[in-house]
Amino acid sequence: MANQPQQPQIPFALHPAEAEDENVLIDYRTSEGQKLHKAAVAPLSPKFTGESLKMLLFARDVGQRAEESDWGPILQIPNSANQVKNLLDAYGELTEANIRAHAMTYVVAQNCNAQRAAQMYAFLFNSLEDDIKTRVTNEPTRYTIVHNGRRFHNGPLFFKAITTLVCVDTASTIADVHAQLHALDVYMQTKVESCNIEKFNTHVRYLRTQLSNRAEVLSDSQLKVCIFNGYMACSDQEFVQFMTNVKNQTLYQNATLSSDDVMTLALHFYTDRERHGQWNKLSPDKEQIVALTAELRSLQQKGCSGGKHGNKDSKDKKGKGKGNGKGKKGKGKRPEWMTTPPATGEKHEKVVKDKTYYWCPNHEMWTVHKPDDCKGIGASGKQQRSSSDDNKPKQADRNRTKSSDTRAKKLHLAKALHAIVEATGSDDEDSD
Repeated sequence: MANQPQQPQIPFALHPAEAEDENVLIDYRTSEGQKLHKAAVAPLSPKFTGESLKMLLFARDVGQRAEESDWGPILQIPNSANQVKNLLDAYGELTEANIRAHAMTYVVAQNCNAQRAAQMYAFLFNSLEDDIKTRVTNEPTRYTIVHNGRRFHNGPLFFKAITTLVCVDTASTIADVHAQLHALDVYMQTKVESCNIEKFNTHVRYLRTQLSNRAEVLSDSQLKVCIFNGYMACSDQEFVQFMTNVKNQTLYQNATLSSDDVMTLALHFYTDRERHGQWNKLSPDKEQIVALTAELRSLQQKGCSGGKHGNKDSKDKKGKGKGNGKGKKGKGKRPEWMTTPPATGEKHEKVVKDKTYYWCPNHEMWTVHKPDDCKGIGASGKQQRSSSDDNKPKQADRNRTKSSDTRAKKLHLAKALHAIVEATGSDDEDSD
């Protein structure tokens, strides 16, 4: 049997660029080399705007392209303590001097790493919006290397220049990140709509990355305390109760849960309640309190609580037609003499302006008719009340009816208040 020709061994690679020998230059004269370059320098979509809150996402996108284009060797850089760090994770820790010293090793050698650094620069340049691009390129000396009279644009140095411009690396920046971590309760209440736990966790991880990128140490235990502080400010009481149990187990019962474990549990609980429409839903007792409180406000607005509004209305009604001195027909105020009775011994008849008047005891005033001719129409005093009692509903009955209605409304209000107090009291007992 004839010997079969031996197949060449295929190198393992996850991406085309990784299959290339890192010690061999990429031949850009070939179509394969040109395709590799075109794929490596293609811009991100959307481009980076320079917003500090999007820096973490930008670094992840750069990391994805670095993996596809095999830029790993130029991103593994020794720090000042000669510890190798990945630039995309430690851009706050690695200095420009650290990056430049590492870059000189392959620029001088003019090997494939120099090609990778050039690819990375072109990719970053193409992936910036005009505003941030203009600001970064104002200082070209920060990302260029001159060797043998030739200027090289270096990708890792360009990335460092971008991060330095976007994330001002000062002591105040680090202090601000710490302050934000210790105010996660305020962030939960004021910045996260409906206390969305997914958005809250994303914010926490962003702050943690900001510290780690600057080699700032924050223990996981310290971070968990900050996270629980934020969770306790959530508006969903079922979630607060659940996370309180997790907190007790984690902080006081030596449960081996990391900060990521805690955030994962919180996210699962939130997602489940959100999916079933239970997130931020009031308990039956709370719903009753809200309904009773609304009813209480309604009764108060209607003036049924016996407060100052009811008294004001009562005064307005009582004063209407009396205090203003006007009768039903809108007549002016009577002269004082018309209601002044004759003194003892004086005549019950007198002439005023050529007109004869008689004192009418039924009307209790001077009238043009004689007392014997009085028919009681418009009379005041006992006869008026007696006449109106015969033909109209008794005023006393109307007053009693009105008083009864008021008492009924007050009783209803009192019951509503009592229900609110009892419901609130039961909640306090449950929480104890």
